[in-house]
Amino acid sequence: MKPLLAVTGIALLVLAFPYVRCFFKRLLCFHKIKGACKRRGYALCGMHALWFLGGKNGVECDCYIETESELLAIKLFGAPRYRTVLVLCEDRSYFIRSFVSVVYPRFTIDGNRRPLPSYDFKIGCEGREARNILLVNPVPMEIRRQSGASEEVVSEGDLVCGAEVYSLPKLLLYLEKQR
Repeated sequence: MKPLLAVTGIALLVLAFPYVRCFFKRLLCFHKIKGACKRRGYALCGMHALWFLGGKNGVECDCYIETESELLAIKLFGAPRYRTVLVLCEDRSYFIRSFVSVVYPRFTIDGNRRPLPSYDFKIGCEGREARNILLVNPVPMEIRRQSGASEEVVSEGDLVCGAEVYSLPKLLLYLEKQR
């Protein structure tokens, strides 16, 4: 009975690790964004109590950052595992591409396509124009955009499905360079 309990415990730890990783990455994200806003004198406004735990399935944005010159509406989108590729499709869907490498030539497995919600970045803006930012945190190994049969790598700040895609380091760099 004890070996079965130990195997079950180890299996649960392995299965829960990506989500525990995601939780700690989001806590770190919260502290870094809050610190950058405090240093620069920007206003950070969360749209709900635990905004830093916002998921990709929620419709409204998770937080706003108000700088001297603009308003940034931020929606969080996370990839629980690093060794995956996030593929955003032109038909407003996405899927996760996983890598399997038992022996050298590794192959990929595309996950199920899921619809990307129509995010409402205007909630809480009070009529102001905001820049829509999709903050991918934690980040996967790569983010790609698929249009038809072709795919291309998404760079920081590229517009995909109505929002600019950023990772946390690039967003913090952008905030530090704002005037």
